[in-house]
Amino acid sequence: MRVSCPTITVTASAYTALDCFGDGAGYRLQNVVNRESRFVILQSITVKDKGGQAPGLNMMFFDADPTNSTFTDSSVLSIHATDWDMCVGEYIFDDADWLTTDGLHRIKTEKSVGLQLPNTASGDLWVVFQTVGTPNPAATDDYKIDFNFIPSA
Repeated sequence: MRVSCPTITVTASAYTALDCFGDGAGYRLQNVVNRESRFVILQSITVKDKGGQAPGLNMMFFDADPTNSTFTDSSVLSIHATDWDMCVGEYIFDDADWLTTDGLHRIKTEKSVGLQLPNTASGDLWVVFQTVGTPNPAATDDYKIDFNFIPSA
C-alpha cells in the first residue's frame, strides 16, 4: 500500500545538521496498519526533490501523535520523555545515489527497507524528519515523500 506523506513545508534557506525538517508536528500517515494485522512492514521510501538538494534524512516513526514534543522546522527537535515510548522505529535515508532527472529535479527510492512497525489502535503512524546534512531548499514545497507498506498476514 502506497501512502503519501501530507504536504511537507520546509524553510527555503539553509538547515543545520540534525534540524527538524518540515513544518512542525509529526506527519500523520493514515490507515497504514490494518487493525486485524499484528504489524506492517515499511518496504520502500521514495523522496522527490524539486530543488536538487538530495538531503539525507533521519525518519522517526511513532504509534501515536507525539504531541508533547517540539518539532519546529529548521530548529533542533526536542522529543519529550513521554513521547519516546511511542517511538516504534527509525530509518536513516542517506544522501547518496540520487537520480538527477533533468539537471535539477532528483528522486531516490530506498528499496527493501524492511522496517517492521506495530499495529496501532487507530491504524495510523506518525513520522518526523530530521536533517542529516545541511540542505538549502530553494522553495518551501520542494519535497514529496511516499512510503510503501506491506501488511502482515
